[in-house]
Order: sequence, then C-alpha cells, then structure tokens
Amino acid sequence: MSTEALSPLAVREELITLPSGRSFSLDQSSDTLIFRAPNGTCMLQVELTDQGPRLRFESAAIEIVAPRSVSIASERVELIAGSLSVDVARDLTERIGGDARRVALGTASV
Repeated sequence: MSTEALSPLAVREELITLPSGRSFSLDQSSDTLIFRAPNGTCMLQVELTDQGPRLRFESAAIEIVAPRSVSIASERVELIAGSLSVDVARDLTERIGGDARRVALGTASV
C-alpha cells in the first residue's frame, strides 16, 4: 500500500458499512465522524472543534445510566419537551443565584 493512500490529503472521507446495514464515515476535512442508520439518517455525529468535541444524537430515545452521578456544567442548559417529568426519590435542593420564574399556561398547583 502506498503512503499516498494514507495521506490526509489523499483520503478526505471514508465510508464503512457494518453487517447490520449501519455505516459510519470519517470526514477528515471537518474532523467529523458520522454514524448512520441503514436508511442513511444520522444517528450520531462526533465533531472535533477548537472549542472541544460536539456530539449530536438523533434517536427515538436516549438513555443515560450512571450508578453514581450525572453532572452537567454549562453556562446555559435548555430542555425543550412536549412534557417533562421529574421524579426524585429523596431530597431536592435548588440554588438560584438570580430570579426564578414559573409560567403556566394551564393549571398550576403546589
């Protein structure tokens, strides 16, 4: 195999198809790894940027299981959902450094 075939300038994108029909490709020009469903839709995209990795999921469901803890640290976290449920088995603590607002377009109860 020639070294030219392995050069980043020679190989810009490579597609590998798995036995399940799923595939993944590596786009070296944008440092992006994309996993696709058999129908071609993007299931997972990993893009390496100067600010750090960016993950993008497309799925009917995403499940995170961590026996000890899950921590999210960000300047801003936004959840958009048709409905949202929070179930806390023990204590709930909220610390709010600024104002707190709750807007209910329907019935609200405490």
